[in-house]
Amino acid sequence: MQRLKICILSLVIILLPVTVRAEKINIVENETRKEAIEGEQTDKSNLSKGIKVEKKEDGNLKRLTGKSGKIFMGENDDKASVKQKAHDYAIRNAMEQAGVLVLGKSDMLNGDLIHELISITSEAFIENTKILVETCGGEGGNLFCMVELEAEVKPMNLDKHRLLKVMRASIQEPDKAKQSKKPVFQENDEIQVKVTLNEDAYLSIFSVDQEENVYKLFPNPYKKNDMIPARSEFVFPDDALRTKGIKLRVATPEGKQKATENVVIIATKEDGHFLEDPALKNPKWTDLSKELKVFNNSKQSPWTVETLGYEVRK
Repeated sequence: MQRLKICILSLVIILLPVTVRAEKINIVENETRKEAIEGEQTDKSNLSKGIKVEKKEDGNLKRLTGKSGKIFMGENDDKASVKQKAHDYAIRNAMEQAGVLVLGKSDMLNGDLIHELISITSEAFIENTKILVETCGGEGGNLFCMVELEAEVKPMNLDKHRLLKVMRASIQEPDKAKQSKKPVFQENDEIQVKVTLNEDAYLSIFSVDQEENVYKLFPNPYKKNDMIPARSEFVFPDDALRTKGIKLRVATPEGKQKATENVVIIATKEDGHFLEDPALKNPKWTDLSKELKVFNNSKQSPWTVETLGYEVRK
């Protein structure tokens, strides 16, 4: 029987039978993506050496100014992606200076910067950013970019959020008990996302690629967002969905031999209804972060974020 495939960055949902219509799924089709910069000719020392940081505090809001350091172009990169990475390193530095980022986290997958930025969302929000300097140049025959920006960082009230926790979370192949904090899959491997919470809560699951594009995995038209019982393992897709042909399979971007991606799990005591605006066609991580900020400011109930990184290879 012919299979209908809908790409979700490096995840592919396989739907059977073919009569299932793609437009019913609230998941956008994958666009061409670029692999993370390899052989990057900079290191984390660029984040602190020679960086001028100015702190201006207004209540709980911290205004900080920092520089990214030189971010060099890799073989799979272009000028736009180098600029974006320099911007992300500048944001990372601002978060570090605000005291909400720990360098060299042991659970980082290949030093994935996007993973790191997502992971600290439950600790602080970026309220506003202003580019002060953005410059690119050449050194040793290689292009580099540098960004200096001003960021308004607002640390969270962590006492409220400590009430709700992700006890366990993993990405793994079905029927395999072995788990890894840094899983590596082969092209077309089937995977499941497994989550256990300490309290009853709602779950939202997203996939975020290396270009910060966000794809909603759960809830979806085939599985609604009911309250997940405390200490009960939630599996997506579960065996019932897999029997209907709804599966997650990993795949590398076109023309790439490997890719690093992230699955973001958001647990809330009230249904978040994230990224449901039909006008938002191609959401980025910043869009989801903004919705989280609105949710946090308008609700008094706890919520938390867990990020799972993985690599897929051909």
